[in-house]
Amino acid sequence: MLLSSTKNKEGVKEMSINRKTKRISKIISVVVILTMIIGNIFGVNALTVYEKDNRVYDSAFAPFVPNDPLKYMQNIPVEPCRINDDLFGQVGFDRTELPEPDDGSTDRYIVKYKANGKQSFQNKLAAKIAYSEEIGVSVNRAISFDILPDSNSVSGNGEESILHSIEWEVLTLNEKILPSEFAEIIRNNQALGDIEYIQPDYKLSLDSLDDELSFFDDSAYMGNEYISEFIDDESIISSGNADNEIIVAVIDTGVDIYHDDLAGYIDAANMWDFTQNTNEIYSAANPLDSAHGTHIAGIIAKTARENGVYNIKILPLRVFDNGFAYSSDVIAAVAYAAEAGASIINCSFGSTQENPALEETIANANALFVCAAGNNRRELTEKPSYPACYALPNVISVASVNADGGFSYFSNYGANVDITALGRDVLSTLPEKEHGKLTGTSMSAGYVAAVAAIVNANEDLATERIMIYQLRQK
Repeated sequence: MLLSSTKNKEGVKEMSINRKTKRISKIISVVVILTMIIGNIFGVNALTVYEKDNRVYDSAFAPFVPNDPLKYMQNIPVEPCRINDDLFGQVGFDRTELPEPDDGSTDRYIVKYKANGKQSFQNKLAAKIAYSEEIGVSVNRAISFDILPDSNSVSGNGEESILHSIEWEVLTLNEKILPSEFAEIIRNNQALGDIEYIQPDYKLSLDSLDDELSFFDDSAYMGNEYISEFIDDESIISSGNADNEIIVAVIDTGVDIYHDDLAGYIDAANMWDFTQNTNEIYSAANPLDSAHGTHIAGIIAKTARENGVYNIKILPLRVFDNGFAYSSDVIAAVAYAAEAGASIINCSFGSTQENPALEETIANANALFVCAAGNNRRELTEKPSYPACYALPNVISVASVNADGGFSYFSNYGANVDITALGRDVLSTLPEKEHGKLTGTSMSAGYVAAVAAIVNANEDLATERIMIYQLRQK
């Protein structure tokens, strides 16, 4: 795998870090070491905070409350295609097949209430709200979590437990309406004092160029030479500590968990489909609906296997249906993954909407988020993609390079990118025991998530060695 530095952060401040941030710092730092072994350097300083929009983020994230609770109720047309106009023709798109953009009207909104504000708000807006529900999922599980204070969790084998957030609810209105129009209704009904903020339940898109999907027979599947041929330091890369199982959550489409190449790497006990509220993560009747997630899982499993690491578990969490995912499902999946013990969460998706509820969820999760930078050939400081561009210490933004190290023509770029990895014509697993190539920063994120899992699986790497390495690179 080819990695390179693309970010030069300025104005960062040193800070004291608690136990949670130390763990995240270690994961990021060992990725730096592995990158040196592979042959290229990228710059990440995990022992910092970042300033953005007059906010300072640290390991004890203080939820951001905007001065205007309606700040995020802007009319943003939904873009039907993730690829800019100058890419048409290069990747075979037929413009006539693209749907018309909509105006951003929706009947789904995420609201964060003030203390004791829920009932008052819903009474005032009763004429518009069809129903509301907490962000979360009802899960039939053999084991249960102690989720959150005051949650409705029910423990016991085979019993139902409810994982939910006490922070937000999803409101479903009785009709689609522009955010600006709903904001005016909230204002006119004097309900502003009941909420911290409200936002649309934004839709997120996958970050692969699905039109470049191509299938190969098994004989063409040669493995991950981009990682294994460079790694020769057995003191860092080994079989891992069997008592230290690393869970990598893949928040994505479904995953073909029956694929031979994924055998032994799937966390089947905890996988979940948030679109259908079931643990049936894969449907053989619609295999292509699981192509993207299966491909990402294959990258992670193959990279681990090629480097002799077997104590990694991939936790498939399906949130995408028909090409998009609601923010509320992604938020529920992030909370679920963190409670299930995932230390690394792969996010091969994005949106141009800032999405503060998702940002808070990520900031408060004790995990490293590896996020695809997107495939719009766009300068991210001018038009960011989220979650990749959240200025959080536990987020790594990943752009794409080709096999020869050249920057991929489709990849987003800019100072918001932390690292690059192979993303062009990546060969990996596909449903129904197939293999094939996919292209996009989704694949790049999969590689970085795999590398982070590999180094995190080896707890014998001394913290002193990590810190010495970081100082030498400054």
